[in-house]
Amino acid sequence: MTQAVETATSRKKSQGRPTSSRKGFKRESLIKVGVNKYTEGEEMEVELHEYRLESAEEQVHRLREVKRERDNRKVSQLLKDLESAARAEKNVMPYLLECCKAYATLVR
Repeated sequence: MTQAVETATSRKKSQGRPTSSRKGFKRESLIKVGVNKYTEGEEMEVELHEYRLESAEEQVHRLREVKRERDNRKVSQLLKDLESAARAEKNVMPYLLECCKAYATLVR
């Protein structure tokens, strides 16, 4: 599961250019609900925000702080429980909620 999230994260980083995102939305190779899929009514222009390095660095700093302050043993156990539930094809929502409450993250 972690590998899948890491792959998705690296894809998002490579797609960080606003112009390529706009082209993707128009070609419908990138799906965004309410923008190019499942829209109702009149068409409207959607403003995409530009990538700012300062904002990204601030978020990384805040994420490191959360990881430092959380109970990492509990997070590790909750992620194992989540994986077990997913493999057993159980309803994973209760496990996801517990992971969220413990500030669990998948990308290390």
